[in-house]
Amino acid sequence: MNFFCSLFGHTWVAHTAAPQPRWNTTKDGVVLVPSDPPTHADAAAVRYFDRCQRCGSEREAPRPAVDQRAASS
Repeated sequence: MNFFCSLFGHTWVAHTAAPQPRWNTTKDGVVLVPSDPPTHADAAAVRYFDRCQRCGSEREAPRPAVDQRAASS
């Protein structure tokens, strides 16, 4: 923990981490194709977390309300 975090508390900033598709070429080496195309299950793999701007510690954050409505429809 940073000295300033112990004095003033953490400064939390919202972050997300989403899985990235892997890109490969075809056998002729001309066209890029995703080797693992994203599926609906990958949308649930998005990680929402808060990171302290000063010391870099992380904590899990709830899914934003906008994404909760999108996931329910």
